Amino acid sequence: NFIYKQFSPDKIVLNGKDQIYCFTKLLGWKKSKIKLLPSFRFLKSATKAKNTIYLPLVVREPQIILKSLEYLIKNNYINIKNFKIKNHPASLKSKKNLILIKNIQELKMDNKVNKLKKVKNDYLIFIGSSGGIIEALERGSKVVQIVEFPLFDIYSSRIWPSIIRKKVNENIYLYSSRKKGNLIKLGNKKNTISNLFN
Repeated sequence: NFIYKQFSPDKIVLNGKDQIYCFTKLLGWKKSKIKLLPSFRFLKSATKAKNTIYLPLVVREPQIILKSLEYLIKNNYINIKNFKIKNHPASLKSKKNLILIKNIQELKMDNKVNKLKKVKNDYLIFIGSSGGIIEALERGSKVVQIVEFPLFDIYSSRIWPSIIRKKVNENIYLYSSRKKGNLIKLGNKKNTISNLFN
């Protein structure tokens, strides 16, 4: 959808230097057609999310997700005992998502989990593909991604040069950011659409 074509817009607005890299180096856009502006959606905030597991719109392989969480716990990456589980807003009634939430809650209450070594819980856990990973990294969080289909779900530093990715196993990846401000230029409440091209 983003590849430059004859019927593409005359100008587009992007919110980060990594996005400009992707559009100019990989998708065929000229820099003259791109305007870099702070995001109107992602705003600067004094608070930072922590200790949260984010579920995707669609859960496809729940067993992979549960086994991956168990792996993280048993290998002392994270103890999810005090983590909140946040369902995707569009899947609040999804049977698969609700069953997975129940299973994760049971895992949190498992005595074996509670007896494990305490690990500093400063990660956010994203399940499946999620744009939230980029936002979390820009806000300074450490990110764990559990993927059901790695080929389609993981972020690549070939597209996002500021992302550092570490493979834990086939379904678990750790992310951090090389430099703040390159993934998303966070906006503030003073930004308005009327100021778009001023």
